[in-house]
Amino acid sequence: MILSNCRLELHAEKFNGSAIECRINAEDPLHDFVPSVGLVPDCNLPYGPGVRVDTYLYPRCNVSGYYDSLVAKLITWGQDFNEARIRMSNALDEFMIEGISTTIPLYRTIMNEKNFIEGNISTDYLEKYDLLNLMRTQLKEKSLKASDASVAAALLYSEFLKAQNTAANSSKELSLSNWVRSGNIKNGIQN
Repeated sequence: MILSNCRLELHAEKFNGSAIECRINAEDPLHDFVPSVGLVPDCNLPYGPGVRVDTYLYPRCNVSGYYDSLVAKLITWGQDFNEARIRMSNALDEFMIEGISTTIPLYRTIMNEKNFIEGNISTDYLEKYDLLNLMRTQLKEKSLKASDASVAAALLYSEFLKAQNTAANSSKELSLSNWVRSGNIKNGIQN
């Protein structure tokens, strides 16, 4: 039509919601995005309304260095940008890939970063807002929280074992006769 000098009609399409796509790569953002290869012992893919995952990943699959580092495309949709962003943030929290480094932690940081939420993004977004250092800090905090939770769980378990031993000892004492408990009979011989 253009070659024959005909007018090309443009129709404004009505927008229906907002979508976000995160391209999950087998790369380590903390080490200049160096490829990460190897066995994936386990993985958990997010799902739910407005969430789509395109991937070849499965438990015990091998990520090779001979191909593109893209391992999954995670797409979310919402009635507006914020709903799509919240769904993406939740989906990234559910997405688990063991055995290799991925760009998931970087996307988690981006989805909750103030400038991204406000739409202040550009091609120098990562450098301008120092997102790699922000991600590094968040990972350290998450690690400390996990460590604190592990210590708390260990202390709680220790208290549980003490309570179990105390309960077991008190039930043994209750089964003994008053003579044995008072120390008047030892090993079946009267004092």
